[in-house]
Amino acid sequence: MTKWLNADYKKRTGNAAFDNEVDIVASLDLNDASFNFLTCNFLDPDGRSPDSNRLAVLTALGGIGKTAPSATANLSFTYDALCDSEIRTRISSATPVKIYIQVSITTNEEGSIITKGPFEIENYLLGISIETSAIILTGNPGGVVTIPLSTLNTITAHVYVKDESSDTIICTAEQIFNPSVTVPAITYGSFRNVVLMLSM
Repeated sequence: MTKWLNADYKKRTGNAAFDNEVDIVASLDLNDASFNFLTCNFLDPDGRSPDSNRLAVLTALGGIGKTAPSATANLSFTYDALCDSEIRTRISSATPVKIYIQVSITTNEEGSIITKGPFEIENYLLGISIETSAIILTGNPGGVVTIPLSTLNTITAHVYVKDESSDTIICTAEQIFNPSVTVPAITYGSFRNVVLMLSM
């Protein structure tokens, strides 16, 4: 985890307050060895890295695709009539219904096609809006989820809605982002809005 420190914060190696809260202190300076280590091996703050392993790890943590320079897709959701009716029936009977958003990453490594995942990005309880009567993502009433894309690897967004009480999948959707054939091309800083139709 990274965190902002107060401007007057002083490194106090050996101090319990420091040791309990901070592992590495790095200035925002490309010459700082610890900052270089973090950005080259984990943080990737502006989405430049094509490394599929790091992409897989950070996708699983939901940690990329949230800064402007990276390539992202804004997913919003709609439901076909059967799915909509089934969700409403279950919610009205106080049955917990969740929507899960996952991604898989397909990459070509040493001539072999390898798929990593699926990694869960988000999950939300579904509810019905009192104001609009629309099905909403509890905690995210706008109903939009941002996922990271890759300029080199194919990313597949998987979405499914599940009745939590019976572990039954009610409806699903899938969207594939392949940078070699996607128009317009997926580039650093690009984004796209995608509406996923969840169907029975």
